[in-house]
Amino acid sequence: MSAVGRALAAAAGPRLTALTGARAAALERGPGGGWRLRLEARGGAAADPADVASGEFLAVVTAMSANSTRRLLTGVVDAAAEEAARIQANVCWSLMVALARPLGLPFNGALITAPGAQPHAASGGGGGGGGGGGSRAAGVPEARPCAVSWVARDSSKPGRKLPPGCAETWVVHASPDWSNARGAGADRAAVAEELLAEFLAAVGQASPGDGVLYLEAHPWSNAYPLNPRPPQPVPGLPDCRGAFVLDKGARLAAAGDWALGPRAGDAWDSGREAARAVAELLL
Repeated sequence: MSAVGRALAAAAGPRLTALTGARAAALERGPGGGWRLRLEARGGAAADPADVASGEFLAVVTAMSANSTRRLLTGVVDAAAEEAARIQANVCWSLMVALARPLGLPFNGALITAPGAQPHAASGGGGGGGGGGGSRAAGVPEARPCAVSWVARDSSKPGRKLPPGCAETWVVHASPDWSNARGAGADRAAVAEELLAEFLAAVGQASPGDGVLYLEAHPWSNAYPLNPRPPQPVPGLPDCRGAFVLDKGARLAAAGDWALGPRAGDAWDSGREAARAVAELLL
C-alpha cells in the first residue's frame, strides 16, 4: 500500500523530505504563526528531533482517514474536524494468502455481489470491493450474507516476483456485514482461517491443505466511508470538484476518501485536488 507514496517521494527528489515509521501526534501553531508538526515514533515514543524538519510550515495538507483527520484537527482547525467527524465507516477484514499450487481460476480479480453468485471477473488484480447484496426470487429461501466482496490475484500485478515454491498469491476483502459482525478487534489468526474457507467456498475450490504457505488477516478500521462528504466548488479554483476541505485562513487542506467516495482512486483524486488548492491559493 505504501509503494505508491514511496515512488512519488522518490520522484520529487531533494525538494521533498519524507519521514516514515512515525505518526502525526499534534499539529500546532509556532511562534512565527506557521505550522509545526509533532511526531511520535511507532510505539508512542517521541520521534527523534533530528528526523523532524526545523522551522515552521506555510501550509498543511492532511491525507488521512476521517477518524484520523478528526483526531488531529479537533481544537486546531475545527471546521475541517467537524466535517470529518460526520463520516461513518465500515470495518474491512483483508486476507493475504500465498499458495504452493495455483487455484486455476480464470480471472485475476472479481467482485462477488450476492450469496451463491458466480464471481464477476474484473480486469487486473487490485483495488477495493463492494458489499454483499442482491435480490432473491419469491419462494427462494434467504441465503446467508455473502462473506467475500472482492478477490484479487496479487501475484498477477506487473513486477511482482514470487519466492521459490510459491505459485500465486491472493488478496481477499470481506464484505462490510461480515467484517462489522466480527469487529476490528477479533483474533487475527481465527479470522484468517475463517476468511480463507469463505474465499475457497466463494470461488468453488477445495481446501489447499498444506499448500498454504502464508496466511495473514488485517482489519481496516476506516474502510468504505458510508456517507462521503459531497464535493463543494472552491472559489478561485476552476475545473475543480472540491473533494476536500479548505480553510484559507488556517492555510490548511484536509483530504481523503471520506471527502469523495469509498475507492482508493477517490482518495487519490481528493489528495491531488487538495495539493492543487494549496499550491494555487495558499502559497
